[in-house]
Amino acid sequence: MTKQNPYDVAMLYTLQANTHGKGKEMNKPLALLFGLMLSLSSAHAEITSESFLFEVFDGCIEEPMEDTALGAQLEYCACFTNLMSQEMTLEEAAMLSLDIMAADDDEQGEKVLLANEKARKLIAQCMPRLYD
Repeated sequence: MTKQNPYDVAMLYTLQANTHGKGKEMNKPLALLFGLMLSLSSAHAEITSESFLFEVFDGCIEEPMEDTALGAQLEYCACFTNLMSQEMTLEEAAMLSLDIMAADDDEQGEKVLLANEKARKLIAQCMPRLYD
């Protein structure tokens, strides 16, 4: 069985940036997610796919965080991506991403992310980096 750990806000920003408001570009993340899901060989709680993790990190960085220094945002996004790679399976991350993509708008996507117990835990663990 996979280890149960909540997800992070960084993932919220990352997934949201990769799945909302990009119209035609939404096909690329969707294709990436399906390809990664098909390549799963086991359900251990670790994501090793560099391309997936870079998508998460890049999406997090691209999402503007008001009143936050770029350095703090970089630390937050790195924290979130790192914890996500350790605490979630690729299938869990892909399912969450698909749920966010199915949301009607960004606000609903944020609610979907925050409703995920793993996402909330990861966010809580990385949030202090935004205020140091």
